[in-house]
Amino acid sequence: ATDPVPGGCASTGASAGVSTNTGVIWVCRTHARNYAYAPLRAMAAMEYEGVNFMRVDGRAVQHTAVDGAFFYFATLNLPLRAVGLRVQLLLAMPEEDVIGDVVAGRNLAIGITCAVFVVVTALSFVIIGSVLAPADDVARRMYLTSKLQSAQHSAGNSDAEGHAYVTTDGTAAAAAEEDRASARSRSMARSSLAEIRALQVAYETMDTAINSFTKYVPRDVVKE
Repeated sequence: ATDPVPGGCASTGASAGVSTNTGVIWVCRTHARNYAYAPLRAMAAMEYEGVNFMRVDGRAVQHTAVDGAFFYFATLNLPLRAVGLRVQLLLAMPEEDVIGDVVAGRNLAIGITCAVFVVVTALSFVIIGSVLAPADDVARRMYLTSKLQSAQHSAGNSDAEGHAYVTTDGTAAAAAEEDRASARSRSMARSSLAEIRALQVAYETMDTAINSFTKYVPRDVVKE
């Protein structure tokens, strides 16, 4: 009974009317700040509006991190009729338990949205490429026409199959040129866009006029 009693403890040796025949018993109250449970230690050190979180009159809720994990802390004072006795209800709940499903659903929605965006973007490039392909064909033909070259072949008297025409008079040359123009017209696929179709028609009209002109004036002479 002569040993010093640790702080926060009571000894039966110092209490009146208690038999010491069975030895001296110490009764110690463990403080919340000494518990191994980290959230409880956090609540013991936490303050709410200038008052220790564990001694708040009424109720309070806090959200903070403990050892890298977020927790929701709640405290509620339970009023009792007994004088000098205070009961405080404490709650520590991991954030994952509260909004874990919400976060998982949010991440799933973001993933699906990103996947749909990637797929739609890829399809858009494919569709745009296929839709604008006739415009590229018209641009190529117009460039060749500007050089007074055949839209099918760069130069030479040949038909759409690449066979050379051997002509002895203007009638045969005119027939060959008409065959080439017909082959060019058939090979140009019509676009699904009205604007590009109008451009194709305008080009074919111009190409027909140039071919008609070059029936009487050799291309090499005009190019010079």
